[in-house]
This record gives sequence, structure tokens and C-alpha cells, in this order.
Amino acid sequence: MGRRETAGPFRFTGGDAVPMYRAYSEKTEKNRTERKAMRAETLNIVDEIRQAITLLRRHL
Repeated sequence: MGRRETAGPFRFTGGDAVPMYRAYSEKTEKNRTERKAMRAETLNIVDEIRQAITLLRRHL
């Protein structure tokens, strides 16, 4: 962990050397997955807020 060492087109991650293009694409894919999950969570929160507003309007 901590500092990453690079040598040529490879990145060493404590175990085997991983080609940098593969390490980059894995990181990019992880970021995409995290963004999709965050977007889904945000949409759920927005939906809950809309439902709460609808209930408040009914009671006023």
C-alpha cells in the first residue's frame, strides 16, 4: 500500500507486475461502477424527497 512503484510499462502492486494499461482500465471500471452506484443512491433519495413533499402537500 502507500507508494506505488513503476518501472517501464508495468506497475507493481505488491504482488505480480500488472501492465499499466490494465491497471488503468481496472481503476476506470471501478470508478464507473462507483459512480453508477452513487447515482442510483442519489435517485433513490430524490424519489423519497418527492414522496415526502407529496405527503406534506396532502396534509396542508
